[in-house]
Amino acid sequence: GTRTMAFWNMPVHITSYNEQWPSMFTSEKEELFMNFPTISQIEHFGSTSVPLMWAKPIIDIQAVSTPMPPDKSTLSRLKEMGYIHRETPSESTDVYMRFDKGDPIVTHCLHLRKERSIIPIIYREYLKLHEEDRMAYSETKKGISQVEGITMREYRDQKQAIIDRISANATKWYQDELLKGNAL
Repeated sequence: GTRTMAFWNMPVHITSYNEQWPSMFTSEKEELFMNFPTISQIEHFGSTSVPLMWAKPIIDIQAVSTPMPPDKSTLSRLKEMGYIHRETPSESTDVYMRFDKGDPIVTHCLHLRKERSIIPIIYREYLKLHEEDRMAYSETKKGISQVEGITMREYRDQKQAIIDRISANATKWYQDELLKGNAL
């Protein structure tokens, strides 16, 4: 929809790590747990969940919703909390829905899923433990964001190569951790 197009055409704002991000997540998590008994497994992911990482100042939250899509009452209460559904045409609402909080500046992004996705959690934990890749990703994002007039879509596309490289490293790392008996 129009809101989705507007998001992808927005200018990019990247900032150094903010020590308030974990408490912003915790506060939101507590509010979600208190108000939504059908939402569980609420987790912080994305760059704001990785200490010392440069990031868009948006708290990414993954949660499992039962049922999926959420019932009308849940959708209404999410809207009351300031969460606006942002259509994701490539995903069925039976499996995934995205909600943005903050207008015009998005501060939180709630990713509701039918089942927990381990992939963003593996990525988060890998970056926390691997400084060289964390710094390379951080510097790449910072560099791309400094290009005059760059849009969110261009920013996303230009960082894809390093994301793919780090994702491969993170996957290998997690496979090794599983062999040691360590699961996330």
